[in-house]
Amino acid sequence: MTRDTGKFSWSKLPEGAEDVLGKEFWNDIQQLFPKKGPLIDMYETENEGIILVELPGLHSMNDIRIKLRDMNLVILGNIPVFPLSSNGRATIKERFTGPFERQIPLPFSFIAKNVSAKYQNGLLEIKLQKVASEQLIDIHFE
Repeated sequence: MTRDTGKFSWSKLPEGAEDVLGKEFWNDIQQLFPKKGPLIDMYETENEGIILVELPGLHSMNDIRIKLRDMNLVILGNIPVFPLSSNGRATIKERFTGPFERQIPLPFSFIAKNVSAKYQNGLLEIKLQKVASEQLIDIHFE
């Protein structure tokens, strides 16, 4: 709980929980939850939103699609499985692989025609040019 709001801060949970429950607990519990898609980070500046998507092993930008659905950015694609030898088997499987559709709610408006994306070192970087959130609307009375 934070003093100023009186609300529980979920973002602070990982900082203290590992000390109380231990690393082994978090390693074990991580195996219980299915991975639904690639991990993302989202950043905002005054003029743009930046989304980083972890997508290892893509061969070309044709392996993914990006579309807008309401106020959500939707990323679709397929993360290839790393080829193993015929007698190998996974003993730990934490990485997400396979087809996915990741929907990212956007907390800002943006200009769709000014979206840019680049892929480098397993990260897809998407830049969205923000639209001014406050605009004066002229109205005329009859």
